[in-house]
Amino acid sequence: MSFLVALLTVVSAVHLMVTLALARTVRRLTRQVGSRPVILEMDETVGPFHALTTDGVRLDRAALPGFGMVAFFSLTCPSSLDGVDGFRSVAGRFPGGRDAVLAVLVGEERAAEPYARMLEPAARVVVEPERGALSRAFKVRGFPAYALVDATGRVLASGGELEEVFVIPQP
Repeated sequence: MSFLVALLTVVSAVHLMVTLALARTVRRLTRQVGSRPVILEMDETVGPFHALTTDGVRLDRAALPGFGMVAFFSLTCPSSLDGVDGFRSVAGRFPGGRDAVLAVLVGEERAAEPYARMLEPAARVVVEPERGALSRAFKVRGFPAYALVDATGRVLASGGELEEVFVIPQP
């Protein structure tokens, strides 16, 4: 019986050590992921790109407006798609109107159709596959991702939350 108690004590101690080691690893990884930017940061420059909007307009970095707003949404991420309606609301009031706003839907074209129709009155819309030209140019690493850019492609503000990037006036 004392052998069984000793064995159970050793197994419990090993289990506790493994659990603590896993907890430390999870905490370290969470800090690393949390500190990693989801899109280019302030003062970084957008890379070159070529894209076609849903209404047939060709875009490249030279076509960026003097002051523009860009958003990226993943069609496979429900929490990303939850931000589409809020973005549309902000985009509808953005200075420069629709031509100063770009929404990028990442995923399959068929799945993008309802979101593209929802966004088109307030923004130019591009649908692209994972790691498409715009996602690479803006170094998107998470969704949703938002940025304010100037005509040279310099990022003025960016983040993964709408409120991080845009001051949203209350109606």
